[in-house]
Amino acid sequence: MAIYKSAELLKMISEIINEGYKYVDVNESEGFEDEDGDGLPLGLSFEAIDEDLAGIDFECVNSCDFPTESDITTPEHFHADDFCGTISFTYGEILTIKQSLGNSLEYFKEISNDPETSKDMLSDVKTASITYRNLQAKLAKFLKGFKIS
Repeated sequence: MAIYKSAELLKMISEIINEGYKYVDVNESEGFEDEDGDGLPLGLSFEAIDEDLAGIDFECVNSCDFPTESDITTPEHFHADDFCGTISFTYGEILTIKQSLGNSLEYFKEISNDPETSKDMLSDVKTASITYRNLQAKLAKFLKGFKIS
């Protein structure tokens, strides 16, 4: 039996889904240890199945040691670009987020056209607008082809 960090598994599955693949072949690779105690741990290899039924290799997720109490209770460190696996959204909630982004961008446009808006505020709005438009495009791409009832 092998132990894996659930966040690493979620990151790999999320990467495969974000690349547009619906199916994945998951295999456990054998770990090995040489006489010096060096080697590779057990791992899970991921091969996405493309539209031509060919396999697309993704990185392997290595097993880890059994966690200690400290490992479990220590807060996770993350980067802004890491996948968040601690919250899930319904499609309705995703549509609400998409609509909220659109409303925010309309408000940003109003602020930008107001002659009384300070330069600092305009700078903040411009920066936020870029982030919001990128997220809006990502959500639109995600929702393309879905029929939500």
